[in-house]
Amino acid sequence: EDVFVSSKLHPESRSFKSALAAGRESCASLGLGYVDRMLVHTPRGGKLVEVYDALLQLQEEGIVRSVGVSNFGQEHLEALEYYGRPAPVVNQIEMHPLVYSERVQLAEHCNASGIQLEAFCPLLCGSAEFLQYGTLPAMAMRTGRTPAQLLLRWCIQRGFTPIPKSCRPEAQLENSQIFDFELKPDE
Repeated sequence: EDVFVSSKLHPESRSFKSALAAGRESCASLGLGYVDRMLVHTPRGGKLVEVYDALLQLQEEGIVRSVGVSNFGQEHLEALEYYGRPAPVVNQIEMHPLVYSERVQLAEHCNASGIQLEAFCPLLCGSAEFLQYGTLPAMAMRTGRTPAQLLLRWCIQRGFTPIPKSCRPEAQLENSQIFDFELKPDE
């Protein structure tokens, strides 16, 4: 109850039957009676609506509490809507300032549809080279924040849920210290 557990179907789960089996196996391998959220990993390579229906079936069975998607474009989300499926609770996509301009329409569509955008790779894949890109170092110096904190705050202020990856406790602490400042609209 204290931890929110999210899992993804393996990309090879491309049919109703395989997705249903993979979802059950994922939950069982975690040793839990349910997972809080299960995601369709990708819309490519299979029967999108069937795979999504498998997760809805797992939700009906109580194995999955909520259903989301990953790497879905607007056309994939619209296909689910066209076939009368409920909107996913989340769409997990790569999102950070370097890809924002090409994904702003998708972000707006998710927002208008009540789908939370979950930003993976919000720290530019953790690349030290990318963290020194453009205006980030100067902004970090000016604000007394790290480039990582600036990127995470950028996500928060746009309504995205960032999911940074870090194995280091000091980085995890740093990543959590983003709620006591705001970026200017043009930053």
